[in-house]
Amino acid sequence: DMHVEHIGNILSIGDIQLGKASMIFTIFLLVGIINALNFADGLDSLAGGISVIALAFLGYFAWSVNHDWLVIIAISLMGAIIGFLRHNSYPTRVFMGDSGSMMLGYVLGVMLVSLNHTAPQLPLSALAMVIALPLFDTLSVMAGRIFSRSNPFLSDRRHLHHRLIDIGLSHPAVVSVIYLAMFAFGLLAIMLQSKPDWVIFLSLISAGLLMFSWFLFVRKTGIYSTKWTIPYFDKLRQSDGYKLMAHWLDRWHSIGITILVALLLPVLLAPLFGLSGSKVLMLYGLAGLLVFFSFRTRRAADLSILHGTLYLNIFALILVYNLSALAQFSWLHEYINGLSVIACLWVMLKLVFTECKEIIFSSDFELLVLLVIGFVVFIVMGDLQVSPMVLQAVQNAFLISIPFMMVMKINIRTHGQGRLYIFLPVIALVIMATRVSLA
Repeated sequence: DMHVEHIGNILSIGDIQLGKASMIFTIFLLVGIINALNFADGLDSLAGGISVIALAFLGYFAWSVNHDWLVIIAISLMGAIIGFLRHNSYPTRVFMGDSGSMMLGYVLGVMLVSLNHTAPQLPLSALAMVIALPLFDTLSVMAGRIFSRSNPFLSDRRHLHHRLIDIGLSHPAVVSVIYLAMFAFGLLAIMLQSKPDWVIFLSLISAGLLMFSWFLFVRKTGIYSTKWTIPYFDKLRQSDGYKLMAHWLDRWHSIGITILVALLLPVLLAPLFGLSGSKVLMLYGLAGLLVFFSFRTRRAADLSILHGTLYLNIFALILVYNLSALAQFSWLHEYINGLSVIACLWVMLKLVFTECKEIIFSSDFELLVLLVIGFVVFIVMGDLQVSPMVLQAVQNAFLISIPFMMVMKINIRTHGQGRLYIFLPVIALVIMATRVSLA
């Protein structure tokens, strides 16, 4: 018999007990969350992606209070959704439908109620902040429909994703922006969980009002993303120096290949420390995933998944490099850090002087992979009893992998989706897995 019995001291007048209204409030909360996720399923991969982010944070809260069964549910459902997103990413081949989105909303609602009922040390406001974005969207849309004297249950284009599309953002960009906003709300919930209830509640309301006020301002003033230009930069692009630099960068495109080869050379030359059988098997598995997805790039969604898998492979390579540098003193740490600086400079030059600006905008699935890995590396591992040096090596690998991923995307864009550039990290990962298994 789980239900929300109190909502905390959100008004700074003492803990508010619901009493006999607790069951009604619980039902209202569950129905609200279910409908919020259902309304969020307006764009491809949107409901699935925000559910993955919400499950990650709710699973973290469950893990912090030793609710192992909720952690298992969260991880299992995250894995199922990520597998489904391969078919549900833009342009979609399989739609989630009402049954899928409402099921996700029901699971998220039950997890929230369960955590509030069995772990009173977790404020309800902090838990609600994890899924605040779809809840705010639903409440604002229904309030707008009622205010305009229309049926609050009839569909229209008042939802957050519709507003973002109306200001000129593309479908993948809208999904990515909402992913980032969901992740920001989750981080805010973790940061404020130990604060008084009224502080958390005030922060929640303030964040929601600030976000939707900005969208209202953009809509009223007619500012659209297609008009976001910098006059000085447009003038600079017409100068002879700019054109000369752009021509030089286009001619010396082999620098990107050189950076990639330099990243893979330590696999053959550097001393690597040994890994257990399960970790070696994971390296072989990552290489196999990259080979599998390299043959499935017929849609934009397939390329997004390929980029996400590429990042995982590069992250695994650099992580082994960093851990090997910790195990025994070598030139590897300075070499990778120096190479990452060169990669950053190369990416910045390509972004400024060539038509590669779109590579800095991660696609939805690629961004989801980055957010999940970043969550594990910086949030979960930060609470584990991990050696500070090992934790720093893992976090360093996460950050350094990003510029190398950008270099890889520039190579793919410049030279086409040839599998040669895909198989180089695959071969490197296989060689590394073989070496560390024999070390």
